[in-house]
Amino acid sequence: MGLPLLSPHDLRHTFATRGLEAGMDMKELQELLGHSSMKLTSDLYTHVLLKQKRKAMDKTAHIFNEIQ
Repeated sequence: MGLPLLSPHDLRHTFATRGLEAGMDMKELQELLGHSSMKLTSDLYTHVLLKQKRKAMDKTAHIFNEIQ
């Protein structure tokens, strides 16, 4: 089983996304990728994956559980 062919852009995108999943700060990513702004980094290379969205929602789940 071989590895898929990835372009440099694919590798940068994957690095940024996985960096966020691991808790890397946006400013750190910006500097590592060599971008002029955090907005550029965020807009071009990062996506909040379903797992991350669930993790974010779990942070507030206790509020709704207390209401019941």
